Amino acid sequence: MDWSVIVAVHNDEAVLNSTLLRSPVIKGGRRVLCQRNYPSVARAYNAAIRDCPDDILVFTHPDVYLPGNWCAAFERSLDWLSRNDPQWGVLGLFGISRDGSILGFAYSTGIGGFIGVPFAEPCEVRTLDEFVFIVRRSSGLTFDEKIPGAQSQLCTTDLCLESERRKLRSYVLPCLALHNSNRWNYMPLGFWKSYLYMRNKWRAALPAQTTYTNITVGCLPMIRNTLRSVLGSKPWKHRVVTRVSDPEAIYEQVRANLISAIS
Repeated sequence: MDWSVIVAVHNDEAVLNSTLLRSPVIKGGRRVLCQRNYPSVARAYNAAIRDCPDDILVFTHPDVYLPGNWCAAFERSLDWLSRNDPQWGVLGLFGISRDGSILGFAYSTGIGGFIGVPFAEPCEVRTLDEFVFIVRRSSGLTFDEKIPGAQSQLCTTDLCLESERRKLRSYVLPCLALHNSNRWNYMPLGFWKSYLYMRNKWRAALPAQTTYTNITVGCLPMIRNTLRSVLGSKPWKHRVVTRVSDPEAIYEQVRANLISAIS
């Protein structure tokens, strides 16, 4: 199956080189479009949709490590979808179902462990985390370039809600990847700008729960949670865990632990 990897590079060349570009999937010759010099992630992603010849586009953050067996797992999921829902909307590796359940399975260095539990087949969700997600060019879905901020935070949530509006389903896939992420005590100001924009745009579809926030008509729940995080930590210590320098070594240890647990 023909598919390409898309990454928006915004002041994170070192992370890109140490993590995503070291992935066996990329080293194996998979087409990767590194979108540089765009004013926002949303614009970078839309340019990739216009320019890439492949129909299936895998969008990742620069701090994602895709192991050697990821391609096979991904293509098995695509085969399942071709038989069960060929008109799918958005795919990802971690998300929230309509009843608020967390679905997916990945490893996060920011958390220092696995998130979710293993599963065998794609599962329907309402929203997806943006560290890895997949779109079909033929679906006609595009990113909202009005989302504030260079990072276009919550742009994947926006895409999932637009997919829902068009009666297209979103799914998490059983494709283990490593997210070489930071961990934060509380959300930065840029996130709040995106949050308020989404709150106004999708008011009729709220609440919309994501993997790290709940967008509601009233902001009180989010404000309360943010104040609790700030007051419960050192305010000057925004970042509490930083990325690892060798994600490949971490993944090999993770894989060994999984094999040991299964056997």
